[in-house]
Amino acid sequence: MPPRDKTGIEAQVRQWMKDVKRENSRLEFKLLIDVSTIGKKAEFIRDVIALANSEGEYPRENGLLVVGFKNGKYQDVAGDHYDGATFGQIIDANVFPALDTQYEEFSNEKRGRAGLLIIKPNPDVLYTTRKRVYDKNGTAELVPGQSWGRRGDRKIQLTGDAIHKRFCEIVERRVEKATTELQERIEKLEGESGPVLEVKRIRFELEATWEWAQRKPLIARLLPYAREFGYEVKDEVLDALSQVTGRTSQGMTLGVAQEVDSVLGELMPIGFGGMHHPSRDEITNKDHALLERIGHATFEMTWDACRYLRSIELVEVGARRFWYLIRYATLNGLQRLQSEFLRDARSCRDICNEERKGKAFTEAGDKLEQEIEDALDAFQADYIVRKVSSAELTLSILRDCVAIIRKGEAVDWQSAKRELPLATLVAIAFSDSQVVGVGAIKRERREYAARVSVQSGVSFPPETPELGYVAIDPDHQGRRLSGRISKLLVSQHSGRLFATTYNDRMKKTLEKAGFVKKGKEWKGRKYMLSFWDKE
Repeated sequence: MPPRDKTGIEAQVRQWMKDVKRENSRLEFKLLIDVSTIGKKAEFIRDVIALANSEGEYPRENGLLVVGFKNGKYQDVAGDHYDGATFGQIIDANVFPALDTQYEEFSNEKRGRAGLLIIKPNPDVLYTTRKRVYDKNGTAELVPGQSWGRRGDRKIQLTGDAIHKRFCEIVERRVEKATTELQERIEKLEGESGPVLEVKRIRFELEATWEWAQRKPLIARLLPYAREFGYEVKDEVLDALSQVTGRTSQGMTLGVAQEVDSVLGELMPIGFGGMHHPSRDEITNKDHALLERIGHATFEMTWDACRYLRSIELVEVGARRFWYLIRYATLNGLQRLQSEFLRDARSCRDICNEERKGKAFTEAGDKLEQEIEDALDAFQADYIVRKVSSAELTLSILRDCVAIIRKGEAVDWQSAKRELPLATLVAIAFSDSQVVGVGAIKRERREYAARVSVQSGVSFPPETPELGYVAIDPDHQGRRLSGRISKLLVSQHSGRLFATTYNDRMKKTLEKAGFVKKGKEWKGRKYMLSFWDKE
């Protein structure tokens, strides 16, 4: 087997060190690993078991124990002569069942080398201590059957109830897996009989039919198959629909679009909860694949309606289906699908700005934007956006804010590190206690404002403060947090404000917050900047 490419994980770990990333259930930092005494060796075993068991999540990523770094402090591990084989022997002798681990070292790009112990757990087992271990005084450091896990960045010992609960979860997963495999066999047998063949016949008829009036009743015949059968039949239904959505630009009628949407609605795997609450039914990988294909069909139809047909009636049908897709993904935390649906819906919206015969299709773009915003309201309760006083802007919160700004790469993060504590007003978005977004009204900077006035060609008082440092963590983008932050900052400020940006999404955010684009663009550090004014 060829050696694993280390470049990705090494770069990731080095970046975590630079960002002073917080520990979590899958990540722990240590300046060193000391196994020179029984007590310290027992502590090492407890750390490894905790990372292996984690929070009991399934599936479970590898646990990472980074050695040579803690709370911003580096320590060169080269002189410690750590050995992966030695670590493996200690773990094999003291952990049950067998736990796969791997140790490697690499440059920390600061002061020598860092170590990384990769713990590769099987999420279908619970790791415990294998044997009793005594210290030199006869005190038991480890007892057979002890177990630890993690809660966020903390190691916790699992009690009898917690161990019992985790064993029950493992058994339930195994039973569910066996049941799923049986169901798949049933569906395969089902698919080999009538329904799949019947849907294929309808698809062949759709392929051979060019009249839209004749296609409509054929699509209606797909409804019971979309509603009543399993995934294999549903995939065949989508194959049949692709013969229609792929030809939208050839003059799809409103009646056909509505019929297609009815079938897509029946295909949606909406369990208990619907469009108002998260589903109580498990959303499987097959559901993910089904939703992805429904999204593609919706995009095909809506894009062509926007780009070629310029039919507001057809766009309204597609926009509403995007609402269902985005809303469902939003409510159920399906971030990858939500990002894909938002990307496709926004692509349709943006193509409406293209002028044809000297006119843009603005009413369709507005309809799509309205449905996108309404669908995203499902996220409002998951986040708190509030202003933060200077006393609340602790070093830890400041560090998190600067890390988010740095990821965005639109603003000089070193400047943000200096200026945020001096800002007139700071607003932060929280998900639970995690900082996920930031924005500020900066302190008065007369020389900078005068320079922007010259560059933009817009005359404004040099004491006018700037709204800026608006940034959202990449994992939480697409949920209108920048708009909520900007509106809060504006509502808390009386008087004129200005802002500068190159980002198209930020321009829309500023426009909604009451800013107006003025003057000319000019070259910034990397991009052409525009001036935005709110009087």
